[in-house]
Amino acid sequence: VADRLEEAYGYYSPASRSVMSLPDFIRSIKSGFWKSARVDHVECQGEDACDVEVTIEYQVHGNRAKTPVRETWIRTDGQWWYVKKG
Repeated sequence: VADRLEEAYGYYSPASRSVMSLPDFIRSIKSGFWKSARVDHVECQGEDACDVEVTIEYQVHGNRAKTPVRETWIRTDGQWWYVKKG
């Protein structure tokens, strides 16, 4: 939301970063697109893996819209990481 893209990229898991470089990540993001994000629900399969349901609000053609997003987070060596899928 704050357009701190290098910081956001730092949350990607090492495996995710191995297949998406920082320049590719930055090119994939529309600056100013996201307006807010809200965590709605967290469900963990164990101590080291959780699915997170988030609602994002964004702006398209001057109109605001909301959509749900499902994310996967894993913990490795005490650090939580976002896992990019697809």
